[in-house]
Amino acid sequence: MRTTGKQCGLAATGVYQPSLRSPWLAAGELGHVNAALNIPLEELAQHIGDLFAYRERPVAIICTTDRKSKKAARLLNRAGFSDVRVVAGGMTQWNQYNWPIEHDGPH
Repeated sequence: MRTTGKQCGLAATGVYQPSLRSPWLAAGELGHVNAALNIPLEELAQHIGDLFAYRERPVAIICTTDRKSKKAARLLNRAGFSDVRVVAGGMTQWNQYNWPIEHDGPH
């Protein structure tokens, strides 16, 4: 599912927010979404077991644009995650909307 950050309810509690960007990108110019957990796409498969607690909760995935997020969404769907959302346009679009970001490095 492609949706905007606002439609994902990223500001609401209960939405798990993995960021798929490399740590240096998450700490860079585009920043990162508050409370997003940084798991680069290349490492997501090995962390799926760590994320099972979120299988029945909404998961909004964000990357720089949204290409990696689409790949991650397919992987999470195949692993049994029931409500995976891709933030359309990623951090690029997020910044264009002037939505809140942090620059203190990824979590």
